[in-house]
Amino acid sequence: MVFYCICGGCNNSSKSGHRVHCFPKDKGILRSWVQFVKFRRADFSASSVTAYSRICSAHFKEEDYHSGDAKMVSLGLKSKRTAKLIPTAVPSVHANHSACPVPRSRDTVCRKREIATMLTDASQQETVASVDTVESVDTGDQPLPSSTSDAGTQCFLKPPRWSHGSLAAVKLENIMMRAALLKDVRQLSPQHQTFSLEAYHSLILHFAPKHTGFSYLGMYSRLLLAALHYNHNANRETARRSDGTEKYCVRYPRFRKGAHVVRPIKEAASYGYATSLMKALRESYANSPAVLREVGANLSSDAPAPIAKSFEQIPKEEAISLYLARQSRFKNT
Repeated sequence: MVFYCICGGCNNSSKSGHRVHCFPKDKGILRSWVQFVKFRRADFSASSVTAYSRICSAHFKEEDYHSGDAKMVSLGLKSKRTAKLIPTAVPSVHANHSACPVPRSRDTVCRKREIATMLTDASQQETVASVDTVESVDTGDQPLPSSTSDAGTQCFLKPPRWSHGSLAAVKLENIMMRAALLKDVRQLSPQHQTFSLEAYHSLILHFAPKHTGFSYLGMYSRLLLAALHYNHNANRETARRSDGTEKYCVRYPRFRKGAHVVRPIKEAASYGYATSLMKALRESYANSPAVLREVGANLSSDAPAPIAKSFEQIPKEEAISLYLARQSRFKNT
């Protein structure tokens, strides 16, 4: 349902993207709201207020809203539609329609994009700074030093130098400031690459597929086995031929559209951890079967109850009586 602002000269509504507020129930504050509307509409009175009467956010100041909501709105992290007034808020801004511009969807998108860019400036600093460094270097041709200044330090090899506005600098800036490249920089992992983590998650799905339900102990055991298998085979070396050369294969993925991809062939996976685990289990059972049973009992006792147990359950007789009552209605008709 669309609510329109009842203030004179204001055409804002909930449909135009403005927050609209209903009149308060407190009689003292209600009188203040009525007096505000009466400034532009002399015929307005308290009896004119209905359940559909609203005043838009253009007539309130920032301090009229909760401080937390106002802060979130100023940062663009929260829409002003969801901001709430403080209990003692009174409208005090007489704004006409021209002073209350209707926010356009494109403006909202641009604002969100601006906030996203502000929050990710840290990840793009090095990329953008490298462009400034290239442009700020002098154009003078200086020969490269013949040796390093000190043992163990990097040599003074400097990148190519282009003057600001030159064809090379413009081309480099266009490449490094592309929106697609900056977007990819934001997606990079801040510290470590996540390839190994994703590989471990994929391995868990092999040991415990999502389409199969497991008990608590069954799932716990499969997760432990997946961790053992990953730790035992995560850092496999590239397989080698008899002459010592490494093995590689060439693949043609569909997404590359005919382009090839070279991948190293890893050594075969080993399952020595399973043999060691079975050996340790036999030794533990041979040394003290009672202790092993006690450990198993403690692990079983740690299993959480099923989710259905946390719901309120009615007696069986009551459930049956309700069922028969529902069935009797259909039989009578």
